[in-house]
Amino acid sequence: GAGSVFDAGWPAWDEALANNTPNASAQLKAEFTTLCGYMEDIKKEQQFVFTYVPGTGTEVSVAGKAKGTIAGKEFADALFKAWIGPKPGPGEGFKKDLMGTK
Repeated sequence: GAGSVFDAGWPAWDEALANNTPNASAQLKAEFTTLCGYMEDIKKEQQFVFTYVPGTGTEVSVAGKAKGTIAGKEFADALFKAWIGPKPGPGEGFKKDLMGTK
């Protein structure tokens, strides 16, 4: 959308899953599809918030609105690998920014 800084249809979710969790189960792939359904374009001052709660799952909020929770540690592990795994979906610069490294 106009003025958005993040395209909610980011196709790299699937690519990042494939590159960083190559033997992903059908369930995990379906959970990433659910995640994509939660996404929407956001503006610069807005955020995506992903909170892993042991025993509950990964809580997803977009622009301050709770979107849902995806159960299981397997999903949380794959989600974080998509950003900080060997082939981060948003790119190596994003990974370094997220990890606070140069």
